[in-house]
Amino acid sequence: MNKLTLILLLLLTLTSCNKNSVSKSQIQNKTFNLIFERNADTLIIDFQDSTYHAIEYYRKNNPWKIFNYDHASLLILDNNVFGIKEINKGKFECTEINLGENILKMEERKPRWKQEKLFGTWIEEKYLGTDSTDFPPPPIEDIKSNWPPSYTITKNKIAHDFYNRTESEIQINNTSEFISLELKNPINYGLVDELWQVMFLSDTIMIVNKKIQQSYPSYSQDLIRGITLIKKR
Repeated sequence: MNKLTLILLLLLTLTSCNKNSVSKSQIQNKTFNLIFERNADTLIIDFQDSTYHAIEYYRKNNPWKIFNYDHASLLILDNNVFGIKEINKGKFECTEINLGENILKMEERKPRWKQEKLFGTWIEEKYLGTDSTDFPPPPIEDIKSNWPPSYTITKNKIAHDFYNRTESEIQINNTSEFISLELKNPINYGLVDELWQVMFLSDTIMIVNKKIQQSYPSYSQDLIRGITLIKKR
């Protein structure tokens, strides 16, 4: 059975059991948990106008679209095609065309705070009230320190001021929970911050989990939990 026949069969099935098609506006500019029923795995997907980002797998700006025929809907992610139907507000069931037994659930993640609260200059709690002499010296002698070390976050960029300054473009997801970045450590060669997950955010405090990558002298990934940052006033 070829792919076209499978698509037509699925459309007929969806049309017979689903009276309301899924519109693009129900998906775009929202973040969803994508739950794989077969292996109980969960993937977080962030949808923009025409691209999506699989947050924890660093797949950025891949194309997506909704295609409607009669009352049936198809969700297209790259080259993967899913029949999609709404089961409750903000909850969808998806069936993959090529693997009919592969059924996924999509559940919308709701924003917990406004994105603007992220913007500003943040200092790690452990550096407050300290001097640079309280910590091991940098690996390079006679380098001027920016003390205390800080992160400055704007809508599209993050800057880290430490013994020197490094910057990275960032992508903040629709719920403002995840910050994707490629921020090089200013003193540890080969160490890069790849993902911040914001666990708590107020006007003055932010707590994040950091996913970091080490490429030298060997490749590894690590997760640092519960880093507390205080907003500079």
